[in-house]
Amino acid sequence: MRKRDYLGGGLFPALVFFAALLLILIPALPSFSAPQPGEGRAVARVLVGFRSAPGGGELQALRSAVEGLLPGLTSWEGPELVLPKVARLRLPEVPDLTRLKETLSSLSFTAFVEDDHVVRISATPNDPHYGEQWHLPSVSAPQAWDITTGSSGVTIAVVDTGVDYTHPDLKGKCLPGYNFVDRSSDPMDDHGHGTHVAGIAAAVGNNSTGVAGVDWKARILPVKVLDAQGSGYDSDVAAGIRYAADHGAKVINLSLGSPDYSYTLEEAVNYAYNQGAVVVAASGNSGSSVNYPAACDRAIAVGALDSGDKLAYFSCQGPEIDLVAPGVSILSTLPGSYGKMSGTSMASPVVAGCASLVLAANPAYSPAQVKKALEAGATDLGPTGFDNGYGNGKVNAYAALGTGAPEPAPEPEPEPEPSPDDDTWKPPEPGGEKVWYLAEGYTGPGFQTYVLVQNPNDQEARLRAEYVDPGGGYKEEYYSLAAHCRLTLNLNAIFPDREVSTCISSQNDVGVVVERSMYFDSGGRSDGHCASGSPGLSNTWYFAEGYTGAGFDEYILVLNPWFNSSHARLTFYDEAGNEQAYDYWLLPASRLTVHVNELAPGKNVSAKVETSYASVAERAMYFDYNGRKGGHCALGSPEPSNNLFFAEGYTGAGFDEWLLLFNPSDSDRTATVNYRFTDGSQMQANYVVRARRRFSVHVNREAPDRELAIKVSCGGDGLVAERAMYFDYRGMWDGGHCTGGATSPAERWDLAEGYTGPGFETWILIQNTSAYESADIRLAVMGNTGMSSPRAYQLSPGSRTTIYLNEITTQGDTSVTIYSTNGVPVIVERAMYFDCNGRDGGSVNMGCRRN
Repeated sequence: MRKRDYLGGGLFPALVFFAALLLILIPALPSFSAPQPGEGRAVARVLVGFRSAPGGGELQALRSAVEGLLPGLTSWEGPELVLPKVARLRLPEVPDLTRLKETLSSLSFTAFVEDDHVVRISATPNDPHYGEQWHLPSVSAPQAWDITTGSSGVTIAVVDTGVDYTHPDLKGKCLPGYNFVDRSSDPMDDHGHGTHVAGIAAAVGNNSTGVAGVDWKARILPVKVLDAQGSGYDSDVAAGIRYAADHGAKVINLSLGSPDYSYTLEEAVNYAYNQGAVVVAASGNSGSSVNYPAACDRAIAVGALDSGDKLAYFSCQGPEIDLVAPGVSILSTLPGSYGKMSGTSMASPVVAGCASLVLAANPAYSPAQVKKALEAGATDLGPTGFDNGYGNGKVNAYAALGTGAPEPAPEPEPEPEPSPDDDTWKPPEPGGEKVWYLAEGYTGPGFQTYVLVQNPNDQEARLRAEYVDPGGGYKEEYYSLAAHCRLTLNLNAIFPDREVSTCISSQNDVGVVVERSMYFDSGGRSDGHCASGSPGLSNTWYFAEGYTGAGFDEYILVLNPWFNSSHARLTFYDEAGNEQAYDYWLLPASRLTVHVNELAPGKNVSAKVETSYASVAERAMYFDYNGRKGGHCALGSPEPSNNLFFAEGYTGAGFDEWLLLFNPSDSDRTATVNYRFTDGSQMQANYVVRARRRFSVHVNREAPDRELAIKVSCGGDGLVAERAMYFDYRGMWDGGHCTGGATSPAERWDLAEGYTGPGFETWILIQNTSAYESADIRLAVMGNTGMSSPRAYQLSPGSRTTIYLNEITTQGDTSVTIYSTNGVPVIVERAMYFDCNGRDGGSVNMGCRRN
């Protein structure tokens, strides 16, 4: 997960100073055929996943496919199973790696094909002179040793560069291991990193020699997967994880990583977890998003602290961070000596050692219970509660031993049961934002446009609404919105017969939530769409969805709210790798409307909008898709993301669902898509999204006739994702809707729009993304005059549920606030299907979570 860095807080600084505004189009030469980074490589390492454990027939078919495509291949290695359902291929010469991967992906038994990425240690050498082990008292290890110093019945696997098993502080406790680099039974460390890691976790204590580990008595299983330079491959790491789990390791430490997502590593972590092993991994040292395998769902991701309990400058951050631990100038064992190193590589074995102490005191604990004990005992640092830098806080060995037995996750439940009598309402934080921008809007013939404002907080909000049109027209109005109430602004009455952009701002710093709904009957297409406002401005906006073929009209809307003129560049990317760029000038307070069909006709296209001054961009599409006539609109994404979530989804009769992926980077990316169903079950698929291209997934083909939620994961710089659905709802209302993915789950969500009167059906979709914990949810409906009694729900781990709002509230305008009472974050969307004054269709929108 990457942080959003786009601007917020500015209003319309130019609105009242300019009258007539102009838009100047400057054609730019289009560029075509972005280079494919995989072509022309001399050596290829490829991982192939199978839908089920392969037999000899599938392995031979895989080998035949490779040799059929590369008939001149003289010698190569594979397929070699590194996991029960993952095989490795090592090929000496591949003139067209892209074609090879596409061919292998088309085989009937193939689940995914991905590169065997390079992984590296996550440490930086430091001052080699002897020093104190400040990290042990920092995590209250001496107090923990009064309870337990560990147990030889617990084995910590160090999956790394190997371990110097002859070291005075390690010998006698190292078990026979394996070397996956040289394919030998000798895991001797030829780098030093793995020995340092092993000593931090479990060097012998109280032996009058050298240093002490967090756990004095645990056995060490050395598994060498990295070479003398500290580098290796996903396949060897995965094989090492499997080896450790199969040889009795109860804790597996991974002080290594890569920015690239690997389905193979995720499978290996899941395998170890299911074997009862706690997997602890270093978050990475780039200071950016969390590396893999630390970012895998079932790994404990660890960041690094300095001696002042401040987050180390190099420590990677994101919602995947679970804990932090000391990681700067850590003294530990080195081959034949001692020395200091720094990195999240050093922080991870501190947590691994603490996990081992918890297991020594509680041998029957599951991996989930160990993780819960560590998090419950953690010392909160940084902002109160969980945050993306410090996670749940600094690990505390003593407190983790005293937290008591965590309750295991309950069995999955098919549907949440409401408890209307529980009217507790204590959200974890205020809701909403102080400024909102809406680029799109039209109040001319055939269109009805509304702006919906929710005040989900306990205080009255005093609001200013500003409206601007492309001709320089400006209007300003003020409103008061009581606590827990909703306001509906009819733009046709306020600013009639024009294109209009809007800014809503709070004048007393009380946050609000803003959406815009438009109902239309235009060009033979009747429907409605809804989009969230943007609480900030950005210099770059991305759109994954877009189509300009027969029956579709696509528009991109860009709002420049500043004093200054702004340069804008729109670049379109298709599935074949072609690019087309066009330049525009926007004078102050201008809105630009671009009809994409005129620039990139007849294509599936993704788009990027770049502006010299921060802006807001939306995309609207109007269509006749297989007889379903309507339209949808979506706010752009200010940046790609490593994780994207969708709560809504249906592939049954009358619905077509599409997942649109856009890779704006210069390197191919593998998107791992997790389809999660209402009963908590799930399935996964991998798709290779080429550099600077768009990729379409027809979800009906992947998971037919299901209600489902989706998670998209990707390494590197991430992807942009949207989900579009076209429908014939109940045989009455046809149309389509589209939304971008949420970049992370959250404990609180707000939805300004909603209506439960005649002709409307409003649904709330909630996905619990946690694989281990139930989410306890409160939901309250807010109308024009106040808030109804909250309702309580429980979502079992990994489950998705649908709440029909019409059944739980009186008819009328409704806003909704949802929050988790037990801190388990969720994803929330709202879907509406309607016949609004003869305009039938549907809309969808992701909830608003506080930034």
